[in-house]
Amino acid sequence: MAGFEMQRDKMERFKEELVKYIRYYNNDRIKLRLNGKSPV
Repeated sequence: MAGFEMQRDKMERFKEELVKYIRYYNNDRIKLRLNGKSPV
């Protein structure tokens, strides 16, 4: 059972990091096409 809990914790951490990255990608990163401006 301990292995299952560890896997679940890893998956939760992965999902949290993925959401943060998607937010960064869509809102904060600099886009070359926009002449160095963020998309928002």
